[in-house]
This record gives sequence, structure tokens and C-alpha cells, in this order.
Amino acid sequence: MDELVDDVLAALHPELRARCTAATIVSVFKESGAYDVESVRELLDERLAAMVAKLERCAAGGAPAEPPAGFVYAPACPPLDSLDDKAALVDKTVLTRVDGGWFGGSVVKSGVGKKEKKEVPKATHMVEFNNKQGVPKSLKVPADMVGKKAAELSTASYGAAKAWLLLEPAPEPPPATAS
Repeated sequence: MDELVDDVLAALHPELRARCTAATIVSVFKESGAYDVESVRELLDERLAAMVAKLERCAAGGAPAEPPAGFVYAPACPPLDSLDDKAALVDKTVLTRVDGGWFGGSVVKSGVGKKEKKEVPKATHMVEFNNKQGVPKSLKVPADMVGKKAAELSTASYGAAKAWLLLEPAPEPPPATAS
């Protein structure tokens, strides 16, 4: 384990290396439930995979690498095969691409009317973008974006390089433990 910790220290960015000690790294591993070399390697592999996914999203010109504050990206597109599946998106928070930018909103309706279909032919849902009290600062939108907009929330349009992503509330951090 000491050799692995030394390898991690050696691989750190110089600024982090100046702030981290072997004891700090071991405490981070323990907090993450990594108590042996194999579990540390798994933890590092998971973190590396997450970083690679973020970099790929940025390289593809897609969604921001980091989700809005207070949220995480859902691990996958939810099922959208049935009307019930589509209705299950109502009241969910999504990040959608609109006019080249990415904006957070709340799904308010499954299905759209003829007027909306004329504007967005493949529209499946209505998404509300607003800046009302209670909307997290990270989801505030420009004034001209406020309102309900038709959006195609389908499996075909799901993804960081496509048109929308499902957001989930970020997990609460674990309570601090006394040292």
C-alpha cells in the first residue's frame, strides 16, 4: 500500500503534491472505503473513467463537463418507451441545448400541441426555464429564455454531445467525522 500511495503522490499535479502528504492520501482512501491495494486501484480507475468522460464531453463541444451546482448527471438516459415512461420525466430537472447553449429547466408536461410541433417538429415535452425564487442559482437562465419551451426529450437526442441530459440532485456529503 505504501508503494501505491507513493505512486499517487508522484503522479499528482505539483500544486497538489505540495499540499498533500501520504497521510492525507491514505485518509481519502479510507473515507472512500478503499482499505487495500485492489480497492484503491478500483477507486482510481472509477475516478479516471469519470474524468475521461468529462473530457470527452468537452471535446465533443457538448454539455459542460461539470453539471450545474447541486446536481449530478444521471448515469444513463431513462427508459422512454411508453407513455408512462415519458410522463415520468415530468417534474424532473434537465439540461438542454438551446441555440448552442446549455440551460437547466424543469419538465412540466409530457406531450406537446400543434403550435409547439410547428416550432420543434420532434418535440416530446415542455420544459420550463425560469428565474423564480427557489430556482438554484446554477439553473438561472437569461431573461429571453424564461418561459415554457418545447423540447425533444428522447433516447435518440439524449447525451452530452446531443441535446439533453437528465440531472439528479447531488448526494449530500457525508457528515464530518471528528478526528
